[in-house]
Amino acid sequence: WTQLFDLKTDPHELQDLSEHPEQQERIKKMLVDLKQWQMKTDDKQPLTSDHPRPEAIDLTGRKRKPDQHQPDWIVKKYFDSE
Repeated sequence: WTQLFDLKTDPHELQDLSEHPEQQERIKKMLVDLKQWQMKTDDKQPLTSDHPRPEAIDLTGRKRKPDQHQPDWIVKKYFDSE
């Protein structure tokens, strides 16, 4: 499920442009760029899903571990103090 908005003219994201024929090349380019970024950052999350659903939120209070891509200042601020 793809959505595309022009945030300059539609800041409230009311008009989805993803079905407009003139936007199809832009969407293809953006998907290529996103796939390249995923490879660069070792992101293995699929870009599409046959059955999209909201991600479950962990509210158990368990300690979190930073991933390898977290900047040092984030680790110090949010993980070292736990």
